[in-house]
Amino acid sequence: MKEMLGGCCVCADENGWTDNPLIYCDGPGCEVAVHQGCYGIQEVPEGEWLCAKCHVAARCELCPFGYGALKRTEQKGWAHVICALYIPEVRFGDVHSMDPVILSDVPMERFEKLCYICASAGDSRAAQMGACMSCNKPGCKRGFHVTCAQQRGLLCEEGGGSKNVKYCGYCEHHLRKAVRYFGLVSCLVFSITLFAPLIDIRVHNCSGMPLVPPCCSAQLGDARKWDNLQAFRKP
Repeated sequence: MKEMLGGCCVCADENGWTDNPLIYCDGPGCEVAVHQGCYGIQEVPEGEWLCAKCHVAARCELCPFGYGALKRTEQKGWAHVICALYIPEVRFGDVHSMDPVILSDVPMERFEKLCYICASAGDSRAAQMGACMSCNKPGCKRGFHVTCAQQRGLLCEEGGGSKNVKYCGYCEHHLRKAVRYFGLVSCLVFSITLFAPLIDIRVHNCSGMPLVPPCCSAQLGDARKWDNLQAFRKP
């Protein structure tokens, strides 16, 4: 029996619930743990369960890493669920299973941008791999891999309510400013709810601004903090 340690690879919450349990991959040496809702698992497995990447060798097309919770892309590659959530142009082909991950709308500029976190660590090769999200502070040109930002606590949510939350991130410089300005806390631990048939998730060919799923929703505080955030984000 594998010792069950660590939180969800997508939302980082270590808690599981009866209607949305933490499920651990039984693959040899695999440390993937995901909530049923965070990984689009239709039914909780009764026996052994393997994450998608344990069926074949895999590396995310959006970052340099192969560990964590990955899903198939439309071109039979792989992408982290967390990367798919934080790269704005990425879509999920199926709302319930959260796959395939649709990458065709991601602009080439994201793949050409260098990850400043990898570069600052001296790994120029990794800095050029995958696609980068951008710092959410208007005018900031820094880009970084979603997983690099996740490791450093730079991922956040903005919005009011579980159905209109925007996934975003700040470079370390602007995150520190945001924290000082109005007390923003980077959101790596989320309140989890089981995905529903009418889940507002980013789906291929949906119109308007993409909405994020309620499987990962964090409260940013009262209206004053939200107003402060909008003021901070102005160029």
